[in-house]
Amino acid sequence: MQMKRLNHGEFENRRDHMLRRIQDQLRTITFGKFVSLQFAEDFTEQDVGPLVRLIETAAHADDASEHSYPDEFDPKATFFLFEPRNTTLAHLTLGSSADMDWRDLTGEAEAQIRSSLDKAIGAFMWNNDAQHVNLIVMEADRYDDTDISQAVFGEEIYTMSPGVAALRTARDTDGYFYQPQNADRLCGVIALRRTQSGSFISGYRKTLFINERFEGYVDQIRQEVGIDEMVRENDRP
Repeated sequence: MQMKRLNHGEFENRRDHMLRRIQDQLRTITFGKFVSLQFAEDFTEQDVGPLVRLIETAAHADDASEHSYPDEFDPKATFFLFEPRNTTLAHLTLGSSADMDWRDLTGEAEAQIRSSLDKAIGAFMWNNDAQHVNLIVMEADRYDDTDISQAVFGEEIYTMSPGVAALRTARDTDGYFYQPQNADRLCGVIALRRTQSGSFISGYRKTLFINERFEGYVDQIRQEVGIDEMVRENDRP
């Protein structure tokens, strides 16, 4: 079984870079506490320095209440400090981070998923068979099942025939699984979602989006990976 991890999108890469900068600056502040952070979508690189200075001020004041940056009326970030339970810290340490609100990823999400799949599938130089089951794994906390379904199975199409009081649903032919260059190479996509949000250490719930021509390999995948849920082309997440 061959598995390739999906690349982060541009937004996630920028956020990860900002978190690394914040963590590096927190290491220079010699207070043994954790920092829990939440970010709004408009938090940028220019906000890193002022935020860290505000965190340092709160640490010096030994203030454990929740703080807002730059203010509580239109915050770009919120944070609070908390004591470690079973360890001793030499400096401020990022304990958890999360988003304050949902991002609107309509359309963007499907294009981003397809683009990342294009990069990941290049690792597979062979087609699927009983000895080579090709899966791409993606962290999907910021995507919903509909976004992934439309990327891999195709856009949903709704039609209504004259005289029929019901919508008919179908899939467009643009699904990633069904492109000629991918159809035999990719068995499925596994979406990972954290079971403990905002924590560095978390379990994952695993959802398999299966290329139905390889549905016969599902039991093998379950044994190897421990799938929690499976989505097929005709399922409506």
